[in-house]
Amino acid sequence: MSVPYWIALFFLSLGLALGLSYGSIDLAALPTVSGLVCAAVLVRREAYWQRTVGHVMFCGLAITLLMDFAPGLNSATAIADVVQSEGASPLTMRMSLDKPLLGLWVLLACSWVVVLRRKGVLMTLAVIRPLTALACLGGAWVLGLIPWAPNWPDHNLFWLLIKLPLVVLTAELLFRAYIQGGLERLLKHKGLALGISALLFGLSNLGAGWQWFCLSTAEGVGYGLAYRYGGLLVAVWCHLFVQVMHFVAFA
Repeated sequence: MSVPYWIALFFLSLGLALGLSYGSIDLAALPTVSGLVCAAVLVRREAYWQRTVGHVMFCGLAITLLMDFAPGLNSATAIADVVQSEGASPLTMRMSLDKPLLGLWVLLACSWVVVLRRKGVLMTLAVIRPLTALACLGGAWVLGLIPWAPNWPDHNLFWLLIKLPLVVLTAELLFRAYIQGGLERLLKHKGLALGISALLFGLSNLGAGWQWFCLSTAEGVGYGLAYRYGGLLVAVWCHLFVQVMHFVAFA
């Protein structure tokens, strides 16, 4: 195992220890964390059946964590009831380790997820990124889901520090790097892999209504194209760009 992986494991252990100390994690989370560790060990084995079992274990645990069914992982309020612009609903952001654990697992267990395709970076940033923002935010505006309300809140830097690692990076590691990248390797079909990952990304937002399901699926297509042509970091940058534009330009 390389030095960066040992460093990542150190910070993961430190974070879990601090979470346990401050009550963000309790012993009820031990089965979930242990299951993720076992799944990571299995997917790094040479035997095909062991890797398959590991991936199945992870997918089951991922569904449990995404649906907030896993016990012992408590959330903390980072931003509470802040009204950013006139007429906007109060903004509340909560921090929890359940979803970031999934992203960190992907990063540590699947070394093949970190890819950078230099030839497509410029095209992705110049074309795919603005078109994705236009389709998603423009579509939400046309549907009346988000009104135009430019603002620059005082807590923007704090919001960004939370959003980047806990939401954006986690989502791209899970949906693009793991699901799309894994399906590309398994199915040998980039278009089908992109479509499935985008659909799953849309389904993760189905609880907000069919409009957000459609918009999130389109968003997933944009990020999937960014991943295909630019790699993981470019997909993260595209996702963050859309999130920032939503934060500062719309209520």
